[in-house]
Amino acid sequence: RTRRESRSKPYSNRGGEKERVRGCAGGAKMAYHHHPYLKQTKRCATVAFSPTSPYIATGTMAGAIDLSFSTTACLEIFKLDYSNPSTEMPLAGGAVAANERFHRLVWGPAGSETEDMPHGLIAGGLVDGSVNLYNPAKIIGSPVGAEPSDGTGGALITKMQKHTGPVRGLAFNSFSPNLLASGAEDGELCIWDLAKPATPSLYPALKGGAGGAGAGGGA
Repeated sequence: RTRRESRSKPYSNRGGEKERVRGCAGGAKMAYHHHPYLKQTKRCATVAFSPTSPYIATGTMAGAIDLSFSTTACLEIFKLDYSNPSTEMPLAGGAVAANERFHRLVWGPAGSETEDMPHGLIAGGLVDGSVNLYNPAKIIGSPVGAEPSDGTGGALITKMQKHTGPVRGLAFNSFSPNLLASGAEDGELCIWDLAKPATPSLYPALKGGAGGAGAGGGA
């Protein structure tokens, strides 16, 4: 093989599996297996990426059935280490049990300027119409055990209940991170001020909107 050919084919075939070899600082080399993805974990879950740190949160998805046919639900956080060629994501801490499964999961920067919540807040929209608020700092670094914790160690901050149907939409305000919007299956919209979550602003579904009394009717 000529020098030109070896440069144009930066692959090794060690062990019968094709790998790409990439140059690293200091002349070191790292081999990357060819996959259509960078990282993976075996969970039937809805996910949310941390806006400030290399983490991803997963919440057991409503309506999904995993290979173990489990009926439990939990919130987990995994570490994203893109310098590691492995596709597996290690758990960043122990799982936190949830009383219901998740439809939506969002991770916002609210509180990230404080010592108590340096990783912001995670909000989960559940099947029973509630919105759970979690402090990821209480999950990251906690012991990884066989059974999920109940969140009493501070991971579960509060459970906010206002909707009567499953929470299908959830989003933090990008300009005012302390504001959280949630949308229920019946069309209700709720705006939560996390400084006073006991008094949210509730906006009922529009009568002529999707799912309302006037939907699908002719003139």
